[in-house]
Amino acid sequence: MSKFLTSRLDWNDYQVILAVARHGSLSKAAEALGSSHPTLFRRVRAIETSLGAT
Repeated sequence: MSKFLTSRLDWNDYQVILAVARHGSLSKAAEALGSSHPTLFRRVRAIETSLGAT
């Protein structure tokens, strides 16, 4: 894994990314993580911003 990714993400970010990938939607991922859709949406947007990607 590149130093670029590891310096910008923490373990919670990886947990969010993995949950979205496994569950296929923000709503299902949020439910699995015990969170809400709006909260998870904001977290994903923050991850995208930190990586400069969408």
